[in-house]
Amino acid sequence: MTPHSLLPHKKLFLQPLKRIALFFDHYLLSAVEILDHYDGTVPMHHVLKGWFKTQRKFGSRDRKMISAMVYHGLRTGHALVKYGWEDRILAGGLLCADVFAGQYLRHFRPHWVDQLYVPFADKLAFLHGQKIRFSIEKHFPFHPALSEGVSMEALVESYFTQPRVYLRIRRGAAEIRRILTDRLIDARWEGEHTVGLPAGVNVEDLLPDAGAYTIQDWASQQAALQFDPAKGESWWDCCAASGGKSLCLLDEEPGIKLLCSDVRASILLNLKGRLNSYQHHRFSTKQLDLSAPYLEVEMKQQRFDAIAADVPCSGSGTWARTPEQLLFFTPEKLETYTTLQQKIARNVAPYVKTGGRLFYITCSVFRAENEDRVADLVLHSGLKVVSQQLFSGINKEADNLFIARLEK
Repeated sequence: MTPHSLLPHKKLFLQPLKRIALFFDHYLLSAVEILDHYDGTVPMHHVLKGWFKTQRKFGSRDRKMISAMVYHGLRTGHALVKYGWEDRILAGGLLCADVFAGQYLRHFRPHWVDQLYVPFADKLAFLHGQKIRFSIEKHFPFHPALSEGVSMEALVESYFTQPRVYLRIRRGAAEIRRILTDRLIDARWEGEHTVGLPAGVNVEDLLPDAGAYTIQDWASQQAALQFDPAKGESWWDCCAASGGKSLCLLDEEPGIKLLCSDVRASILLNLKGRLNSYQHHRFSTKQLDLSAPYLEVEMKQQRFDAIAADVPCSGSGTWARTPEQLLFFTPEKLETYTTLQQKIARNVAPYVKTGGRLFYITCSVFRAENEDRVADLVLHSGLKVVSQQLFSGINKEADNLFIARLEK
């Protein structure tokens, strides 16, 4: 074969490479367009869903790559706000080091690829050498102190890994383990009944018996283990939301008397459907605004053996899942949350029976929302602190959640 006979083959080989390069350029331009117009008022996944509806030319693979770029940019938080979105996306990709980042960095920054899997601190030093100065303090610029035991460095590093999807196994743990093993799923088991699956996994397709498990983060499961409900006890899940903790209570002890309340009627309707789908029907619901002055009129003389108060909060313990919330969070928002938390905690405390307990819960890493609110509750309610701790999911690719147990 002569050298000239190789030329047509070479042309055929180069054409796909050029097309791939154009694809990556188009992906980056699309990601920058989305971020340029984003103001943080709605979750980014809703924005992406709406944007892709108007861009039918993108297939599933294209959507995943563009979405990854968007989130890589968001994950840089406040650290690189003086840089353009292109630099923020590429730097975020290096720090995330997932499969998508590996693909597009080979196109845009091939000399960065060798740095993908070095330690986080070494990546920051490398970026500094590339004239991209990433500051941990600027990334997480809020003045309120973190709760006890939370390292800012470890927390910031965790924001560059999408947390796992954790399941609480209700039955058939051995069968679920077999399915995950047979399907070669990268499963992280934390005990017999808790397993973390890779982010983005389609759990419904993977595990056909929907009643055998429920999706619940590791930290939330750890908090629920503190409840220890007894048959015949009266419980009030006063900020019930989707009902995850109510479901834990009923699964552990179906014989409790449970009241679930929330300020939103639609949420309570969804909660009913969820608990019913798991064959739980012995509970009641009530729409309540726990910060309102008329709570005494609604609750009258009711008293409870235990109250679970998973209060509205900054959600800072879950920002690895929703990095846009970190970028658009302000100290004023924190003050709004702490004021609301104080009202709710003080208002529900009188409904704990003598000898009963109140569980104060947030998915926050801020002391102002956690230890400070517990101290205020002790000062104004007559309750005493039995225990308080923050379950850190940093090393488990999970959320962070604070829980305090107080007794009367």
